[in-house]
Amino acid sequence: MADHHSNRVILLVGVSFYPSNTPRANRWTYFARELDLKGWRIRVISREFEGYLSNQRTSSTSSDLHTPSLLSRLIRKAFSYLLFDHHIIWAVRKLLQIARRKDIYREIDIVVAYGLPLSGILLGMLIARILGRPCVVEYGDPIDKNPAHRPTLLERIANKWTITLAKQVIVTNENYAEYASQVYGRQIEFLSPVASLPTLKKSETQLNESFANLGMSIKVFYAGMFYDGLRSGVPFIEALGHIKKEIVFVHAGTIYKKALNKNKYHNIGYLPQNIISHYLYWADVVLYFSNSSNYQTPSKVVEIAHLANVVLAIGNTFSTFESTLLDQTMTFYVSNKASKIEEQLNNINLLSNPNPKSDFYFNEKVNRLIKYNNKVISELDSIINKCIL
Repeated sequence: MADHHSNRVILLVGVSFYPSNTPRANRWTYFARELDLKGWRIRVISREFEGYLSNQRTSSTSSDLHTPSLLSRLIRKAFSYLLFDHHIIWAVRKLLQIARRKDIYREIDIVVAYGLPLSGILLGMLIARILGRPCVVEYGDPIDKNPAHRPTLLERIANKWTITLAKQVIVTNENYAEYASQVYGRQIEFLSPVASLPTLKKSETQLNESFANLGMSIKVFYAGMFYDGLRSGVPFIEALGHIKKEIVFVHAGTIYKKALNKNKYHNIGYLPQNIISHYLYWADVVLYFSNSSNYQTPSKVVEIAHLANVVLAIGNTFSTFESTLLDQTMTFYVSNKASKIEEQLNNINLLSNPNPKSDFYFNEKVNRLIKYNNKVISELDSIINKCIL
């Protein structure tokens, strides 16, 4: 239903958007749809989607997923060793096009930019300045506190410029919001991650039967990649080898070669994000790895906390946001050491869970997840609206 901003237009700028199937693309495609339902008119500039949201279909299916070509992946890899994000070339070309035709963007009321400093965010900030409009910037992973990426000089300059001059800056980690507010001398808004809502492809009974086909073993589920360090899967696989309980490890994602020859390892391949939610519910135990940085929050914690019945949370530290969410379900916290994981797996008593699994309880959990997402959308709507007033 249209409301007080029915005539206002948001220009959403970012590299990743529908039909890409990355966490950032899924997050902002979802945000765009929900803001559209609240009465905003959404215009998008991205690599694979450009135009007004209301004129396009944005419900992703497996056939919609965009997979980069081998050449594209090689180019990206090459640019990762240079001074800047490879998407900057796209951003510069797009900026030049818009600068020559800025009259067609005169109806824009506000620009919302997201992504990395030298691509979507930089482009969005410059467009906003060309048009004389306010700009809201959203960072997923902070460039200056990301242990997986050492920022270049250009990235640090762009990062400081955008955080300093943007009308409002939004981050998805409460620790980084506090840190950045102090470092940059301005208020940084914390906005909780949203969850990917499940899309039913087959009945819950069929999905439950797929787990039943694995036997009477306890099904431990994990969706994602393993990395060196805090997210290493080696200790967990080692622990499985010593467990006397009948346990099968169900892994969604790229085959983990270090577990390939283990008889308790069952790989089901890649699952679309909106299907994983079902597996989180029907699995007996769900693995969750905390991030290697206190300034990043994995978005999957939201789905896991709302949908899983029992969680084995592996890591050394958990942020207040993570623990608050995970404490809503039966969560066992453990460091990523084989002996500790083995001990915790032996202690998990699935019979102590008060709610048996059923379609009813699954739908009840999904409804709570929807309420959580609606609260996040309302906060985002309020932030954007205040920047125009």
